[in-house]
Amino acid sequence: MNSNHHQLDAADVALLVAYLVEEKTSQEGLHDSLEKVEHQVVSGHADDLREELANLKPFLSRMEAISIRRRKVLGHLGAKLGMAPSQIDMDRFVAATPEASRQKVVRARTQLRDLVMRTRRLNGRVNLLIRHMAAFNQDLLRGIFDLEQAPVVYQPNGMTQERSNTNILDRSL
Repeated sequence: MNSNHHQLDAADVALLVAYLVEEKTSQEGLHDSLEKVEHQVVSGHADDLREELANLKPFLSRMEAISIRRRKVLGHLGAKLGMAPSQIDMDRFVAATPEASRQKVVRARTQLRDLVMRTRRLNGRVNLLIRHMAAFNQDLLRGIFDLEQAPVVYQPNGMTQERSNTNILDRSL
């Protein structure tokens, strides 16, 4: 592609910037919701955590819609520039943006990229915290259910005494 022959026009640039801003707005909502989930995981409020996890669903659905929109917008712009689908990427769009509008596109792309990276890190952190919380809860439950059997009792001579048949924990609770 020779960028002198294939340039985005003002409407194309406006479409690209609008798409980038729209995706950034959706990412901000997802990021904010993930921060709330992280706070609930750390503070251990199970009911609030359940609520925040439920609040994530609309953002995840929105991100799916944004992904479909991304393919449409970038496919449309790529076709206008004569790009094969495998050639479509933001760097090529930036190169095809007229100099007067290029900084606006670069700024929108950079803001989106930075936010996506922060959201990915946050998502990884939240997933790790949730996995650790689940493992802790499993260990805790194992410990509780191990108490189901009477503890080992030692005689004054240091020998163990037979365990009683009395259960310490009633599973029906």
